Amino acid sequence: MSQYHTFVGLDVHKSSIAIAVAREGREPARFLGTVPNDMARVLRKLRRLGAPEAVQVCFEELDEGVFLPLFEPRPS
Repeated sequence: MSQYHTFVGLDVHKSSIAIAVAREGREPARFLGTVPNDMARVLRKLRRLGAPEAVQVCFEELDEGVFLPLFEPRPS
């Protein structure tokens, strides 16, 4: 079983980033919106999605998908 419960896709453009999210299970993915291409704004939006350890984020880089550890689990 995956440790992730939320899966996020980022579609990165020069001036904006589109964000979509899918929850674990069979519910369809949903579009969260578009934010300016600014990491602080993206992180603010992602933090609302759940515990960092449970969120997997990926974005497309050329022809391959790249998985980012945008959130590092905090040590206990």
